[in-house]
Amino acid sequence: MEGYAKKLWLNKIGEDHTNSEETEKMYDYVSNQFCDVMGTTLNKINEEWEKIEDSKDSFKAERKFKKKHHRLVEQYKLFLKEQRYAKSVRNSRIAIIQSFYNSLPELKIDFGIPKAEVEFHNRDITVEEITKILNQANPRDRAIYAIMAQGGLTPKNIVLLRYKEPLKACRFS
Repeated sequence: MEGYAKKLWLNKIGEDHTNSEETEKMYDYVSNQFCDVMGTTLNKINEEWEKIEDSKDSFKAERKFKKKHHRLVEQYKLFLKEQRYAKSVRNSRIAIIQSFYNSLPELKIDFGIPKAEVEFHNRDITVEEITKILNQANPRDRAIYAIMAQGGLTPKNIVLLRYKEPLKACRFS
């Protein structure tokens, strides 16, 4: 029965990430690292949570569980920092561990992973700014930026473009 909780979680991750083998390998690696450092297994964490779900005083037990596991994750964060992992790597590894905890039934837990902040400037880009960008870009990026500027496409739209058949006698102005 050892590893059953982990198998269920990794299976769900595989489904959520279009069965990406690399994603599953990374989640497996990080969860193994977490368990080795913390001296536990995902199955033990799952069993501990199931006991709480079945207990009569589940509110207190849930708070105690969350406190305990927040401390475990804080210790893991410290381990990652001491190992000199970059902040972005530490955050992604904590997000992986958080995804396991949140896969447990009726448990939502937040380990305080900072969200990336993006500042949007809602204005049109000028021709001079486009020219400056194109002059500094390599040929591949120049083509991408030109298509975005001319077609009003976002980077997400560009990634979704697929070459299907050659263009015949087309002129671009």
